[in-house]
Amino acid sequence: MKSGAREAGSSSNVASLHGAVGRVVHGRGRLCRDQSGAGPGVIVDANTGTLVTASAPAHVGDTLVIYCNGLGAVTPPIPTGRPAPAGGPLSVTNNPVSITIGGIAATVNFAGLAPGFPDLYQVNAVVPPGVSPGTAVPVVLNVAGQTSPTVTMTVQ
Repeated sequence: MKSGAREAGSSSNVASLHGAVGRVVHGRGRLCRDQSGAGPGVIVDANTGTLVTASAPAHVGDTLVIYCNGLGAVTPPIPTGRPAPAGGPLSVTNNPVSITIGGIAATVNFAGLAPGFPDLYQVNAVVPPGVSPGTAVPVVLNVAGQTSPTVTMTVQ
């Protein structure tokens, strides 16, 4: 497994992920929890498997798993509608993915299909130093010249 990549289908977070994804609005590049098309993203702490919320905020230095869609082709390819293999190999995006958290570039450790889920991508990124704490910190993805709509998360 690539450094920093978390298997979305691992037992520590699969139940919470299924619940969160069941309540999202899909839009190119983002998944939102409140069904408005904006607001809190489906973002999980990579170490605990906990959904990032006001009661479980992210912190500078935390590695996060940001669930999204629309990131394009991956290698090795997986047919649409089929889950990425939970046991690997990981399907990595062909185009580089960048992300800003609170307007600051974050280190991306992995971008590709979420293992065990069909048509779901994950981007693993580290909350960068300098991000101001807040309950609606903006998170924006960029891939292949396209910028996602903004979702938010809580940072303490």
